[in-house]
Amino acid sequence: MKLSTDLPAPLGKKQTRELFDSCDKFTFQVPLIRGREMVEFPVDQEFLTKRYTEEAVKWIREKTDKPFFLYLAHNMPHAPVFASPRFQKRSEGGRYGDVIEEIDWSVGQVMDTLKETGIEQDGGWVFSPETGRHIQSEDNTTTPFHPPPLRSKGGFKTLPPKENS
Repeated sequence: MKLSTDLPAPLGKKQTRELFDSCDKFTFQVPLIRGREMVEFPVDQEFLTKRYTEEAVKWIREKTDKPFFLYLAHNMPHAPVFASPRFQKRSEGGRYGDVIEEIDWSVGQVMDTLKETGIEQDGGWVFSPETGRHIQSEDNTTTPFHPPPLRSKGGFKTLPPKENS
């Protein structure tokens, strides 16, 4: 199914896989998009992390003969949070902890694929957590999921350098 022209363009990227509007309106009924094609609607969000990981691994295996850039941004640290059945009720951190464990698994799969294909040493990796406000406790803080220097109203924080003593 072709998508309407009001969706964001791929911005010069050769391939995109996106969830459009996944967090902006806090809705569960979102489409899965590949390029300008709707792949699934509504998408089964329990399997998004797994599907993104499988796509990334497949894509890496196809690109081993030339330089590439892979941007893998998991939707799941944000509400609504879902984990694959394999990761459900696995963490002491509840559903959010299950999601983080699955994302950890995903990063491991990607890194293992880079190693298996022999290109692990040929590039660089940037891991960038999203530290924005998400899960709040009754006192309106983001504990226990964010370490104290990052606990705030959201966004990345620049911390002053530690003094040598």
